[in-house]
Amino acid sequence: MTSPLAADDDDDGDSLGARAPEYRADVEIPRADVEVEGSSHVLHETVTDVATRGLIRDLADDPRFANNSGRCAHRDILDEAIGAWCAAHDLEHVQKTADAAGIGNARYNLPSEVLVHPQLTARDRWRQVDTPAGPIQALLPPPVIAGYQPAMGAVPGLGQHTDSVLAEFGIAPDEIDALRGQGAIGPAYP
Repeated sequence: MTSPLAADDDDDGDSLGARAPEYRADVEIPRADVEVEGSSHVLHETVTDVATRGLIRDLADDPRFANNSGRCAHRDILDEAIGAWCAAHDLEHVQKTADAAGIGNARYNLPSEVLVHPQLTARDRWRQVDTPAGPIQALLPPPVIAGYQPAMGAVPGLGQHTDSVLAEFGIAPDEIDALRGQGAIGPAYP
């Protein structure tokens, strides 16, 4: 099975996954098709549940992983052990095992895969919006609220609203011209 994470596609960028600053104990499975979610509580369950199934037995009772500080300090060991187990199994098996243990998990979609995901079309999530370069397809915002249709207005051109926004702040037209002359703001929008 070819992993989308193993793909070398510059358009999709690099995932920081668990290395992103806002995460502390999540485990991104390297070169696999799934991310195992984990707050300190869930990550401990991940290690414990995976271990009790005979998958990574030596980690379940390891005192280094008894609390979140320890798990964070030894995240590389967890990443390697859980990643190795996941890499040895196909996506379906990994997800079924995690689901059975109540461990949050999700298939990792690259941006290019999200754009062609059939559920977005089936759920009527695409809208056409205008841009200075012509119309494009754009996704509706995630919340679905019965009886409410979010605004999907045109994408403004660079600097299109600069003068009106500055005027709302009480900046007079001659002051806006002076800012433009100093190069503090861009040229007037055509």
